[in-house]
Amino acid sequence: MRLREEDVKVELEYAEGLLLKKRRKVVENWLTNAASIMNEVDMMEQKKIARLTEVVIEIIQQGQFTEGLTIEVHGNQQIELITTKLIDQTFQQHKNVIWEWLRSDDVSKIGIYGMEGVAKTTLVTHIHNELHNRPNFNVTWVTVSQNFSILKLQSDIAKTLILTSRSLEVCQRIGCEKHIKVESLSKNEAWELFTKKLGHGRALSPEIEFIAQLFTEKCSGLPLRIITMAGSMREVEDISEWRDALEKLKEPVSEHNDDMGTEVFQVLKHSYDQLKDPKVQQCFVYCLLFPEDYKFDRETLIECDEEAGRIDRGHTILNKLENICLLEGGIKGIYGKKYAKMHDLVRSMAIQIGRDNFQYWVETEEELKKILWEEERASKVSCMWQNISGISPSSASHQCPRLTTLMLNYCGVLDIIPDFFFNLMPVLSVLDLSCTDIENLPTSICKLVSLTALWLESCDKLESVPSLENLKALRRLNLQGDVISILTQKSERRGDRKLRKLETFKGRFYDTNGFNACVRSWEKNRRGSNNYVLLVGPRIHPELFDDEDRFEGCERIVCFSNCKISKSEGGEDSGSLAVLPKDVQFVCIEGCNDASSLRDIVSLNNVTQLSRCDIFGCQGMEHLVCCRSCNLPLIQCLISLKLKELSELRALIAREIWCASASASSSKRPLQTPMFSSLQHFEIWGCQKIKRLFMPVMLSNLKNLVKLEVGDCTNMVEIIGESSDEDEDDENQEAVRTTSIISYENEDEDDENQEAVSTTSGIIYSLPNLTILRLNGLPKLTRFCTSKIVFDSLKGIEISQSPKLSFNGDRLQNDGTYSVVNSHTVSKQDIDAEF
Repeated sequence: MRLREEDVKVELEYAEGLLLKKRRKVVENWLTNAASIMNEVDMMEQKKIARLTEVVIEIIQQGQFTEGLTIEVHGNQQIELITTKLIDQTFQQHKNVIWEWLRSDDVSKIGIYGMEGVAKTTLVTHIHNELHNRPNFNVTWVTVSQNFSILKLQSDIAKTLILTSRSLEVCQRIGCEKHIKVESLSKNEAWELFTKKLGHGRALSPEIEFIAQLFTEKCSGLPLRIITMAGSMREVEDISEWRDALEKLKEPVSEHNDDMGTEVFQVLKHSYDQLKDPKVQQCFVYCLLFPEDYKFDRETLIECDEEAGRIDRGHTILNKLENICLLEGGIKGIYGKKYAKMHDLVRSMAIQIGRDNFQYWVETEEELKKILWEEERASKVSCMWQNISGISPSSASHQCPRLTTLMLNYCGVLDIIPDFFFNLMPVLSVLDLSCTDIENLPTSICKLVSLTALWLESCDKLESVPSLENLKALRRLNLQGDVISILTQKSERRGDRKLRKLETFKGRFYDTNGFNACVRSWEKNRRGSNNYVLLVGPRIHPELFDDEDRFEGCERIVCFSNCKISKSEGGEDSGSLAVLPKDVQFVCIEGCNDASSLRDIVSLNNVTQLSRCDIFGCQGMEHLVCCRSCNLPLIQCLISLKLKELSELRALIAREIWCASASASSSKRPLQTPMFSSLQHFEIWGCQKIKRLFMPVMLSNLKNLVKLEVGDCTNMVEIIGESSDEDEDDENQEAVRTTSIISYENEDEDDENQEAVSTTSGIIYSLPNLTILRLNGLPKLTRFCTSKIVFDSLKGIEISQSPKLSFNGDRLQNDGTYSVVNSHTVSKQDIDAEF
């Protein structure tokens, strides 16, 4: 009886904690009687136990409460407590109960049930995330169909299983030891949530408020319905639109998916109707082509959906769909890639609308055959991630005159497509065959004259690709690996010059041979893509395609990673350098160790638009520029330069160049070549052998420098110094210093390009546009420059872990830290010769 009393109290405490229930009087009386009899038992002598045992048994039987322990609360409630915070408390209580069950060795299956849209999945997501962050739990999220084996699922992946269902019967049939029901919101909670999602502090007229309350009643206390409805009415001010929306909710639904109740469909269909813009509606329906719970890339959807149009327009449409809660958004991957997904309830509605518009999600080969054979009006079909092994000839023997989109990607076992499959698809514009096992691309693809986007990424078994010269409308082409080599070789042989509308090309190459073949084909035929991202290397990660922050502002990008790039590997081109497209804007080189300078890496003489360069982890590089004859456009036009982890880097410019320049008596300026004259942003990190970054003879070329960051260069002694390579003897250093001073003193002080001013104490150098200066982890750095230097535009200085550096005539703090951020007082008077 004590155990039963404890169970009753725990259950009452939980139920009453929801503030939606109160205990029955009969339960209260029972608790009183139970407490009384237990006290009496405790005080009785042994001889009375037998007599009272019968009473105890009778009271235990009375404690069964077949009608339940609680009744619904009627009457006034504390409205001020029923807020969004209260909803959070309710969810937390559910989480606490489930968490205790998870800690028990006696519970292996937990069921969470409730009607559609009541936030069961949201609750489980919180549990999943909490388990995921605890080191002693291994947690797996699995989406299963209606027909699945619970025994196989649990034996394969789990000890304890949590499942969600709309039905308590499902939980019981599976054998859940524990189950919990997620209740819908009360009327007051629903209203609080609706007004919150409608807009903070928004005042409603009495007429609109009355209609809005009717809206919440139609939502049946389901959070998803409430949030969706409030989102669709967020900017509606006209009471006529409110009344019209309410009338639409009352209209009967002629047909809807079996998984959805009529009311749910009405609510979500209303939100869809409120979109009004046909392009936004079409983009929403397009999302049903992705699998359930699939986090699809925003960029992928925009590129596939011709209605989304331009990239910016596409993001605007997706933002609108997220704002009214028809889509869920987020960030994934190491590159912060934006994704979107559909709630399963919303997707069910989208599938119904899609069928009305002849757009289909197909799960089996038989379904695909049926649609292609029977439904001439089909416009979009997706079999993405389905187990389709091949397409039989009979599936492709009927016309599909309206089919515009066909997605067969991630059908990993798909290996055969009939050669004539595309013959009768005259308006097909989007085709995705990525991540399939097809060996031969059908020749009938040449007849897809309306094709605008073609994906063949990760088709590792593909051996034959026909000429694409007839695809005159093609704007987006995504290839990878050997597919590119096959295609470019055919292009060179046949002279495919007709892909003139290709706007975006994304491709991965195993080595420079395939890369060179592609670029040479473009150059030979005098054409190329307006935008491209070319990745070269055996282990380069495809997510690099989506590193928007890194590539911001650049549309033509080439990245080399962990490959030999100073000379092509094998073949007739083995003696040539890697060939860059003339219009490339961004070059990234990572982990390529076969070059000692830029001259060894790539043929840069013909590059005209390169503005950014990243060089990371190239262990053989000793200099950027190594000889006087090296007058690369790269060095002149670069706006941004980043160097990281170059363990052998000794100087930016080899000694041969600056010594010759400095000793040229006929030269008015020590450095005649405009090296780095466009440079605005420069970063160097983890280059341990470099001692001096810039030479004074270079300062006249650095007048555009805005941001300078130097970090973790343990042997750096000066930022600007007379020697920029290995230590020279004192005479050489003095000769260079004298030559530099004389050269500057003989200049006209009124020359507008003059960057050094003669004074009685020597010379003053200037970096007139430098705004941000960061110095970090430079333990041997003793001074910034050998002479005085003026920073006319400096607004922020950050110095750390550089204990030997002096600033403004004073030694830095003990930890080598100094910071001046957003300061307008930093000028030539503040930074003296010692800095």
